[in-house]
Amino acid sequence: NVMQSTSDAFGVTGVQLEKGSVATPFEFRPYSQELALCQRYYQVYGGFATNQLFATGHGKSTTTATVCSPYSPRMRTQPTISFSAPGDFKIGFTTATAISAITSQTGDGMVMFQVTVNGPDLAANVPYFLTANNSNARMYLSAEL
Repeated sequence: NVMQSTSDAFGVTGVQLEKGSVATPFEFRPYSQELALCQRYYQVYGGFATNQLFATGHGKSTTTATVCSPYSPRMRTQPTISFSAPGDFKIGFTTATAISAITSQTGDGMVMFQVTVNGPDLAANVPYFLTANNSNARMYLSAEL
């Protein structure tokens, strides 16, 4: 009896809900296809480890840098972007500097970040990496309806 114990499990599979009174053929989609369809609406990057790479770019001044990162798969519309705290990220090439602010905009399959640091720690036209300062660093892309 499935209801005799609190450790029993009851599973239902192979169910398809239909709008209306006409049943359509059952769709069997692979997990990878289902995931790609979901990622057209929402994607999360990061949250794995310190020093995880988010984007690459170059310095614009002693306090700002522009870095870019592609995203895939393409989303259903231009996504809005949000971040965990700016302190969760750092920018640098050989040494890293903490970030005081991040702004972003999206293009076709690309996110561009304007990164600001507190001190004159950057240099114009020098390559930089945007990386995780800790495992809390996350970037969220949303193209929800």
